[in-house]
Amino acid sequence: MLFVVEGPDKAGKTTLVKELQAHLEGEVEVLHSGPIQRHPLDEYVRRVDCALQEYDHVVCDRLHIGEQIYGPLLRGESRMPNYVEDWIDLYLRSRGAVLIWVDTPMTVIYNRIRSEGDELIDVDQVKQIYLDYIAHFQQRGQRAVSLNPLRRSAYGSLLMEAAEHRDLESSVLASHDSYVGGRHVRHLFVGHERSSLAQRRGLPGAFAPYGWSSGAFLMQALDRFGETYCYGLVNAGEDPDLEHLVHVLEYPNLVALGIEASSILAEHGLDHATVPHPQWVKRFHSMRGRQYGELLGRAALTGDDATPKELAAC
Repeated sequence: MLFVVEGPDKAGKTTLVKELQAHLEGEVEVLHSGPIQRHPLDEYVRRVDCALQEYDHVVCDRLHIGEQIYGPLLRGESRMPNYVEDWIDLYLRSRGAVLIWVDTPMTVIYNRIRSEGDELIDVDQVKQIYLDYIAHFQQRGQRAVSLNPLRRSAYGSLLMEAAEHRDLESSVLASHDSYVGGRHVRHLFVGHERSSLAQRRGLPGAFAPYGWSSGAFLMQALDRFGETYCYGLVNAGEDPDLEHLVHVLEYPNLVALGIEASSILAEHGLDHATVPHPQWVKRFHSMRGRQYGELLGRAALTGDDATPKELAAC
């Protein structure tokens, strides 16, 4: 099982993490995230993925969302672009993560910081952090389990039920290492294989948005497509059983990104639309990200192919 515990300093995250450890059977690894030091995919995803391979359960005492809250407040900016956060959310969904929002009343947090102090923030910043967390969850439509630790009578069983449900859903995706996205999606965008950089760094998942890669270009284009929970990403050349994936995802609309992916889908007899690969678009039409996003959306919704000529004419 995978848990991500988010919330302001002094909200009670560490206490909740310890209680989760007591509930879980088997080996549990606890990961702590502070100010970002590396690329977000290395800072967050690689650490989580390595831990999932070694331990029965992984509990994250804060992960990527904290950077979006504390970065602008303490540094004037976040070091994680929104499209990278989108991809991390897709990865976490495919691994059955339970996102927990520790919703301790703001006045309680304020009083704790005033009496105990904090190395990172002061009492004047409490309200802004609290409101920023709420706004972030609302704007992104993230399905977090909201818990008030002051009313803890039943939340242990509530969390276990949520985790067992997510774990069961994600278990059918376990053999599809390159897939990122939820268990129930309407659209599936299919590439061919991971970039050489993602392979060298050992990062699973299709179209990891490192730097100015095709994954970064694609995720920025998809930012105009809609909320991340409606689509998933996979690499046809790295998936052992595409028919099974399409089946467990309940037959989403398939969009091949490039001719290699289209050929593989055709070999498996899977109906799909085809659009140019984001690497080609980035190379020859790098300023047409918005138009590319529109073509992706049209192909997903109508099943019609989009040609390089159509993109050039946009």
